[in-house]
Amino acid sequence: MAAYILIAIAAGALSVASLLALSFGLFEGMLFLYLAPLPLFLTGLALGAQAAVIAGGIGTVIASLITINLGISYFFVFALPTAVLCRQGLLWRADA
Repeated sequence: MAAYILIAIAAGALSVASLLALSFGLFEGMLFLYLAPLPLFLTGLALGAQAAVIAGGIGTVIASLITINLGISYFFVFALPTAVLCRQGLLWRADA
């Protein structure tokens, strides 16, 4: 169970780090901005919707530590839609 939570924490931190690459003036930041929800999706689809919620929550907390506006926008733009889509995608699967 500890590895499950550590992977979700790392995915949330990686998502925010790729989002912040644009604000640091990196040219690759434009690409990383579009790839920011990818760690959240990978975690959610591999480990379940609860892992996506944990990763999105960690990402929101980290983004809120920078500025509260970034945290709010990160939650509504990246974390919430990713958690909902992962949950719906996992419900759509057919049993083997």
